[in-house]
Amino acid sequence: MTIWVNQQEQQLEQVLNLEQLLILLQYSFNGIAVALNGIVVPKSQWGQVWVNENDKLLIIKATQGG
Repeated sequence: MTIWVNQQEQQLEQVLNLEQLLILLQYSFNGIAVALNGIVVPKSQWGQVWVNENDKLLIIKATQGG
């Protein structure tokens, strides 16, 4: 299955929910926001939202600075 993460093509062998995908991609759950097809998904729903063929994810990491 093909998905897009931060405009980079990714191939998945199985259907995953957002939580599983973030673990697979080695993202920390702290300090990130996730949008799926342009809609921000609350952290509390990551385990219930499934990634489908051709979905586009934007993962943003919080940074310090000014």
